[in-house]
Amino acid sequence: MGTHYESLGVPATADTAVIRAAYLAKARVHHPDRNLDKPPVARAQAARAMREANAAWAVLGDPIARRDYDASLASAARRAAAARTAARPAAPPRPHRVEPQPSQARRIEDEQLELHDRMGCSLRVLPTVILFVVLVGIFVFTAFAATKSDDRPGVRVSPGDLLAGDCVVAGAALETVPCTTRHDAVVMTIVPLSRGCPANTSVYRLDATRIACLRPVP
Repeated sequence: MGTHYESLGVPATADTAVIRAAYLAKARVHHPDRNLDKPPVARAQAARAMREANAAWAVLGDPIARRDYDASLASAARRAAAARTAARPAAPPRPHRVEPQPSQARRIEDEQLELHDRMGCSLRVLPTVILFVVLVGIFVFTAFAATKSDDRPGVRVSPGDLLAGDCVVAGAALETVPCTTRHDAVVMTIVPLSRGCPANTSVYRLDATRIACLRPVP
């Protein structure tokens, strides 16, 4: 998996507004409710893309978390550059070619024929093995995605619901407002009531089963 920027399809220099727009676009495409009529493999791929987008927004949508993340990317790039510029070991001297005697040539020919026979058998069996591995992988991935079907933090599940990244004003009810205007908090994620919110967030109960985790704006 690439960087969070690659997950959202934005450059590392993008501002928060561009990153949020890219995240919302990903959520609209990969939201599980929009893929209910798709085959199991397509639904699993959409669920994975949605999880990656949520993880990317959780980091890039928070200025402090994004600063630390950018620092880690820069450090990794410096280490990679240093490794590429390190001196390479000298190549070993080329061995002197010794022509085989007739008896040796015969043994080598026999060994090559035996090797070709083994390779031919392997090539005939390999497609069946690959197909089996692919089918097992699809089954495991689909089962994993099914266990996560109710794990949908930070996505819209029906018109009017909040979405991770929304800016809100607190009152008798939460009201979404443009993030460029005055707002009290930012919705970090929406989770089941039984899960609870992360540290440094406040809890707003949406209904009998879900809560919104809010990051207050100073």
